[in-house]
Amino acid sequence: MLRLRSAAIVLCVALVAWLVAAYFAAGRDFTVTQRELGHKLADLGLASFGSILVNQASEAYKSQVESADPPDEVALQQHAECELELAAMFRRHGNAKRARHYYERAAETTPAAKAEAKWWTSYLNGLEDEPGARRELLAASVDHPEASLPPYLAGRLFLREEKTEQARSYLEQSIALTGGDTYRARQALVDACDVLGDTEPATEHAQRALELAVTAGEKRAAAIRLGDFVAEPPPALRLWAETFARNHATDLTWLGAIVLVLMFPLWLTLLSRVLPSVAARIYMVGGSSDPAAITAYETALKRTPNDTRLLWALASAYQRVGVGATRSAELYEQLWTLRPDDESVLTNAAMLAVECGRETDIAARACQAWFELNPDDPNADSVASHIGRVYRA
Repeated sequence: MLRLRSAAIVLCVALVAWLVAAYFAAGRDFTVTQRELGHKLADLGLASFGSILVNQASEAYKSQVESADPPDEVALQQHAECELELAAMFRRHGNAKRARHYYERAAETTPAAKAEAKWWTSYLNGLEDEPGARRELLAASVDHPEASLPPYLAGRLFLREEKTEQARSYLEQSIALTGGDTYRARQALVDACDVLGDTEPATEHAQRALELAVTAGEKRAAAIRLGDFVAEPPPALRLWAETFARNHATDLTWLGAIVLVLMFPLWLTLLSRVLPSVAARIYMVGGSSDPAAITAYETALKRTPNDTRLLWALASAYQRVGVGATRSAELYEQLWTLRPDDESVLTNAAMLAVECGRETDIAARACQAWFELNPDDPNADSVASHIGRVYRA
């Protein structure tokens, strides 16, 4: 239970830090941060949560518009875009009722948003077989020849009704217009050409759809669809992973770094099991005497028994924790044989020999060497007595 609670705390701290990083990345504009995070959550399949954030951003822009005199045109445009984005989120997840609600709200913002909302509403009506829906889109294609959305939506409705020739004609019209050459339009054309048996243009549209795909899901779907026409399509899963990593590179880097820092002791413990020598070096930088550090030192020492830095780190760790005095004494004695001119090593070896009552030959020689260098030290008498006991034995 404690580990689960600790993991939850780490996750919460990581998320808060991620939000703070996103806030600064957005120029310290909280409304922009909300909107961007909403889109990222929607891209991850969490549209319900993402829509909440985008809706809050939209309300914030609306408040800016209402409080400004004269009206803030930039805030009004952002408000209109948020309303259309919310409608698109619910439309893509099959919630036509909520989509219509936001299209109605978008229609109250700017003339451009009003026109787009009207066209999308006609399309939704067409999906429910309401009479006149397709006719409205065809009329919009004539009244607004520069707009790519009406012919695209009309083409989608024709395709749904299996009127493939008309669908292809309007979809081709839409991609020829500014802003109309999109992933979704190309995928619709793939379906139309496939039904008509035109393999070559279907392949070209599938390849173009793969180039235009933005999200990881779109890349994967486009690669799979292209596989219906070419012998060796690009691997869909690899494209998905590459696109996801590229689209969320900053977020993944931040979250990874935060989790790594917060769970550093755990990672280091795991590393000590796989690469004990590397883990020991990391522990040594901080002079750690934690049980995990001592374990890493001991394991690494088995591989390099004469590593003087490792011997010092392990002996010091045992000495600091107040347990393992005998083991610490052994290590200092071994280290003294490797560094006989190091007075600090000699002092530790001699003091621990007295404390632990060690009567080995190397312990006695260390005590003798220390006594000769420090005959007037306050500890000299106890060291001399220990030397006497060793030699009498």
